[in-house]
Amino acid sequence: MKSSLKLIIFPPVTVILLNITLSSCNSKKSTNQDWEHLLDMELSQWDEFVGAPHYSVAIEGYDKGNGMEEGTPLGGLNNDPLNVFSAIEMDGEPVLKVSGEIYGAVTTKKNTKTTI
Repeated sequence: MKSSLKLIIFPPVTVILLNITLSSCNSKKSTNQDWEHLLDMELSQWDEFVGAPHYSVAIEGYDKGNGMEEGTPLGGLNNDPLNVFSAIEMDGEPVLKVSGEIYGAVTTKKNTKTTI
């Protein structure tokens, strides 16, 4: 029975260069000076969007739907009467809490750039 497993041998220089490259990527750690906290207890740095209630959620004055295309939206942007998105405090830090009752999204108000 023949085996289809092939052994690939890399020259030592290739292995050393790969190791140096991976090590330098890991050494770029963010300091507190470089870090900008976007999450606060009021979610003031975020826009919230809440869609239409799902069939399983009863909200007076709103038609139920599938949560996506059907139903009456709760108001759309920055109108979250059920607090689907909120912040709670854990270990002294704000943490984003998402109830999941209604489809929605949060996006930062500030344009950010991420580099590695």
